[in-house]
Amino acid sequence: MKDLNELFAGGNLESEDDLNTRIIEITNQIQENYPELTPYINEIPISVPSDPSPEVNNKILKDYYDSLYQIVMNHEKNKPNKDEQ
Repeated sequence: MKDLNELFAGGNLESEDDLNTRIIEITNQIQENYPELTPYINEIPISVPSDPSPEVNNKILKDYYDSLYQIVMNHEKNKPNKDEQ
């Protein structure tokens, strides 16, 4: 399993396969290392067209990935240091 630095590095996420892989990896990281954030995964709003067969495009996948990333980064930034406890 990749660590968070590897997971979030990598510049442009252009291919659908790359985005799907990164979404799976960050979701696994959240479930394994930040179980307290798991409820938020399902609460992230995703803009999906009202079409009965919506097309999931790279922008939607990138937005979802970015939302997951922000949840983890905000959690990391706001959690108390072990030295402060």
